[in-house]
Amino acid sequence: MTRAARRVAGTPWAKGADLVGVVSEFSEAVRSELDYTTEARNLDIFGEFFAEDDSVKIPVPYWDHTTSACLPKAVLKASP
Repeated sequence: MTRAARRVAGTPWAKGADLVGVVSEFSEAVRSELDYTTEARNLDIFGEFFAEDDSVKIPVPYWDHTTSACLPKAVLKASP
């Protein structure tokens, strides 16, 4: 995507747009979202935030087995 953004960046179509910057930010955001350790930390944060609210259940990550590519977590039984 960066290569394509560089190619298009010099054309009239992209005038005034920082396509390379946009693609770089997007790429960084996607990599961050795909890092499951970040998602596991978010589960912990939300779990603490809603700890006193019995109507909200947040799965608990299994940290001993969590990696950037794997996020095992508790299965919750629920009904709508």
